[in-house]
Amino acid sequence: MDSLYDFLGGILGMHGEALKGLVGGALSPRDLVILGVWMLAVTAFVLLVWNNRHRILFNCVLYFKSLTEGGMRRNILGLLVKKQYQIDVYHVAKETRTLLCKTRIRRVGATSIEMRMLQNVAMNKQYVGKMVTCFHRPVLFLYWVYNSFDTYPVEFEPHQDPAKARLTLKMPLRIEAGSRRVHRRERIRNQDLIKVRAWVRCDEVQGGNFRFMKAHFQIGIEDKEKGKTPGRVDNISVGGLRLSVHADSVTKQVGDGDQICTELYLFNWQAREYDVYLMNGEVRSLNLDAKGYLHMGIQFTAIGRLGAGNRQLSWEGFEFLDGCRDIARAMEHMHQ
Repeated sequence: MDSLYDFLGGILGMHGEALKGLVGGALSPRDLVILGVWMLAVTAFVLLVWNNRHRILFNCVLYFKSLTEGGMRRNILGLLVKKQYQIDVYHVAKETRTLLCKTRIRRVGATSIEMRMLQNVAMNKQYVGKMVTCFHRPVLFLYWVYNSFDTYPVEFEPHQDPAKARLTLKMPLRIEAGSRRVHRRERIRNQDLIKVRAWVRCDEVQGGNFRFMKAHFQIGIEDKEKGKTPGRVDNISVGGLRLSVHADSVTKQVGDGDQICTELYLFNWQAREYDVYLMNGEVRSLNLDAKGYLHMGIQFTAIGRLGAGNRQLSWEGFEFLDGCRDIARAMEHMHQ
């Protein structure tokens, strides 16, 4: 037992007898001073760790993230420079996310990040000093996973040529891994605001004229015999929608990852009519509950355009993080 006291006392800079006296409740003034210094040092260390907890977490996440990225440099920012991943800068106010610019990292400094601007969408000097959220696009086979970090611009000098604009961001304190749920979702409380006609794996149709086929399932569409078709849309965003439909009303089996073409009717309060959008998408989540309802999450991949002359359908893709601007405008018009 005495050897244990000697060992622990050596670590603390005290004699074994002094440590034994501490346990027994008897200490000399010198031992009290040593103990007080150690307590102050431990308190200072704990406060230092607590005040820098986000930075420590940030670096830990970067380290383990670098292992999954093929053993690149420990700092994910260095990885972004090396691989030239695109970083999208958003300003978030309440529930609204506004794309400011598309960038790449040019240089990582001690306390800041110098960005090379690829496209200036809405960036100006009024956002200097305001919180922004940065998404970086990962490798293609992990496209539904993203990393984000919050920071703020410390300097911005606009230029007609985006490549010559000067944008500097504060070094972020933390980085967070997320999933494909990027966009704000509008919960549909009034089901009269949205109707859906959907075709499953419609690319199997020769010529792609799925619009002239009977839909594989419908939600909210008027049926002369049965009234409104069953089902509901739970929420919608610029990147997709989530809906529920009874399995018995789906005439073609749906699988996870299947292509879904939807004809969306979104009510426009200004025009007092439905705006129609043809959306191509992919089933990203699918589950069947005990009552026989299929809960389906669909991610939009393209919007359909009809030619003015021949009414031929063509698909126009859009960036995943940006979402579909047409759906964004339609969501604004859904409110009175």
